[in-house]
Amino acid sequence: MAAPEPGSAAAGEPFEVYADELITVTAVLVDHPPVHPALACRIDSAYGSVTFSGDTAESENLVQLAEGTDVLVHEAVNLDYYRARGFSPAFLAHQENSHTPPAGAGRVAKAAGARRLVLSHFAGLADAAHWHDEAASTYDGPVDVATSGARYRVGGPSADGARA
Repeated sequence: MAAPEPGSAAAGEPFEVYADELITVTAVLVDHPPVHPALACRIDSAYGSVTFSGDTAESENLVQLAEGTDVLVHEAVNLDYYRARGFSPAFLAHQENSHTPPAGAGRVAKAAGARRLVLSHFAGLADAAHWHDEAASTYDGPVDVATSGARYRVGGPSADGARA
């Protein structure tokens, strides 16, 4: 199925991308101007669900797609990093309008009732504590700061509570 056109009645509704006997993949339009379409995706199986934000500003569409997901993997931008280094107003406006700070990712996770938030696809530098603490300021569930090779279990806790 093709992505709905912006402004159409279906533009905010999740739509099925793929389904077979093992998984269902759904997507929804998210806000990443000037790119269209920009999509968030969700994979559901008998084992659980994972939702990927893709590049996006805070998005009510994403909240709807991620409702009750086991793991929400959400991009995060450290706007203060860019502001402190004198990046151009146009660059800063793009970051502010097209990406999500970690506190915003936390708000999305909370509104969706996600069971775990994994921050990923970082823009701007910060230590892991910064990313974690900013997201945890708006979301009271488990927050992980992704690292290369990290794995997360869906559908229930793993032996160490976070990684499979």
